[in-house]
Amino acid sequence: MLLVTLLTIQAAWAFEGEGTEGSPYFIKTADDWATFATNVNNGTDTDKYYKLSDDWDNSASAVTATVGTSAHPFAGHFDGNSKTLTVALNSTATGTSQTEQGVAPFHFISGATIENLTVAGTIASASYHTAGIVGFAADASNNTIQNCTVTATLNISNNHAGGIIGHGKESTTTISNCTFAGAIVGVGDNRAHIGGIWGWSTTGILFL
Repeated sequence: MLLVTLLTIQAAWAFEGEGTEGSPYFIKTADDWATFATNVNNGTDTDKYYKLSDDWDNSASAVTATVGTSAHPFAGHFDGNSKTLTVALNSTATGTSQTEQGVAPFHFISGATIENLTVAGTIASASYHTAGIVGFAADASNNTIQNCTVTATLNISNNHAGGIIGHGKESTTTISNCTFAGAIVGVGDNRAHIGGIWGWSTTGILFL
């Protein structure tokens, strides 16, 4: 007798939605955020639409994964839906997805829009370009960050940190209606090139 087993292979995205403007991917839990980060960092659906769901609440489990890499930057549209993303990011922790430089919820973006988001919790790094929302805005990209608030504490052991963006590179980035109401704490010594909004830029242009 020949037994045939049928396997159902689940797509990388198992969330509600289609990743479009009218039907974004909904992120409901901290585990969903981790999947979001893994998929984008692997080059899957980097340019889609995402939204924190109406029932989003990660207060019991802080987010520990960063989104986007230099090879696969986040290039989509992220709507925080006026929710709070509580993070516990640490570049020195083993097994985390952060790289040493540019530790932030969105590590690398290019042509992205991030809006309606509050970032709380802690972000720690021993290297450059630590930030409350975006570590690196890629070269020759146009980005928008709007209606966002950072209340997180950035514990930094190096220079070039920013409350919103760590390093603008050569991007053109528009930041509007955003507030940094957190703290940037220099650990171990005085720090240089620290900005409440923007830490460092190559030749980028910032519009407020």
